[in-house]
Amino acid sequence: MTNCRCATGPLFVIPNTCFTHQKCLSEAFFHSGFAENCFRMHCIEREICSRMFRWSTREKGQSHGLAGAPRTCKNGRMDDIITVDFRELSLDDRAFMERCRDPEQNPFTALSFPSLFTWRQAYGLRVARNEEAFVIMSLHDQGFYCPCGTEAGCRALMDSVIGTEKGTRILYLTEKQAEFWAARGFSVRLREDLSEYLASAPALALRSGHESNSYKMKCRHFKKEISYHTERIDAGNIEKVTALADRLTSVEAETEKGDGEVLLAEIDAFRKLNLYGLLLETEDGRTAFILGYENRPDMFTMTMSKHDPSLPPETTAVLVHELALGLCDRYPLINLEEDLGLPGLRRAKMLYSPVGNLEVYEAVQHE
Repeated sequence: MTNCRCATGPLFVIPNTCFTHQKCLSEAFFHSGFAENCFRMHCIEREICSRMFRWSTREKGQSHGLAGAPRTCKNGRMDDIITVDFRELSLDDRAFMERCRDPEQNPFTALSFPSLFTWRQAYGLRVARNEEAFVIMSLHDQGFYCPCGTEAGCRALMDSVIGTEKGTRILYLTEKQAEFWAARGFSVRLREDLSEYLASAPALALRSGHESNSYKMKCRHFKKEISYHTERIDAGNIEKVTALADRLTSVEAETEKGDGEVLLAEIDAFRKLNLYGLLLETEDGRTAFILGYENRPDMFTMTMSKHDPSLPPETTAVLVHELALGLCDRYPLINLEEDLGLPGLRRAKMLYSPVGNLEVYEAVQHE
C-alpha cells in the first residue's frame, strides 16, 4: 500500500476503530468512493475504499479480530487480513436496513434510511452489516451511529470495530442504550443539539386549541395577505420544486454549508424513497415546498422546507400548517428534527409548541 504523507495536517479525522493514533485523510484522495489515509505514527496502516475498511499492525505484533479478541502476528505482520466492510449506502440497502431498524428501539430520524441516504455524501456516511444488523460510520461526526438489528448482530458488529483504545464515539443512543455503554467504561452525555423536537400534528393543523398564539397569527396573517393553493408533490409538479431548489442553492447566502447538497439529493431521490411533500404556489407564481416521510406509524418527520426569497418568513409556518392539515388524521406526532445547538433554529422549533423531544445521547470510550 502506498503511504500518503500529509504535511499540512488532517483534513478529515476518521473515527477510531482500533484507534491509538490520529489519522489523516486528505480530501484530495477521497473521491469516487476511494481513499487512502496514512498515519503520522507508523504503528497502524489502514486503507479505506468503497468496498473495504481494513487495518493491520506492523510494530505492535497484534491486532484485533472481528470479535474483539487479539490475534497474534508473526514477525510483526498479520497472519490474516481483517476486513470490516464499510461502504457507501445504496438503495439496495433499504429493505435490509428498514427490517433491522425497530423505530421503538431506534427512534431517531437520523437512523432512518431516507435520512441516511440523503445525507450520505454530505456527512461521508458508510455502512457495514452482517446478517442481522448494520452500523453507520460518519466521517463528519467522527464516529459511529447506534447499530440497528438483533442484539447479537449489533454486538458482533460493534465488537468488530471497537478496540481497547480511547476516543471511539457512538452517537444517536437512547438513554437505555447509553447506560449499556456506560457500563462498558464509556463516558456518556446528553446531546441537546441533536435531540429531536416532537410537535402535535392536530395543534399544527390548528385543530386542537393548544397551538401557540404566535404560530396561529403567522398562519392567519399570511392567508389574509397572500392568495395561494397547495398540492401534493408528484411527477407533474416536481420540476417546480427542483427549479426553486436550484435557484436557492446557487446563492450561497440562502443555504447553510451542506444544506443545498442534501436538499438536491433529497429531491433527486424523492420518488425512489417514497417521500411526501407539498408544493405551495401563489397567484403570481411564486413557490414554496415542504418535504418529509413516515418515521414510524405514529410519527411523520418533516425534513426540508424552502420558499421563494420574496415570500415573507411566515411562509414556513404556513407550510408546516398545510402539511399538518393533510397528515393529522393519520399521524398524531410530527418530528421537527434537531436544532443543531443554533439559537435561531431553536427559537424556530419552539414556535410550534413542541410536546416533547427524543433525547439523543453520545458515548465516548475512555482508556
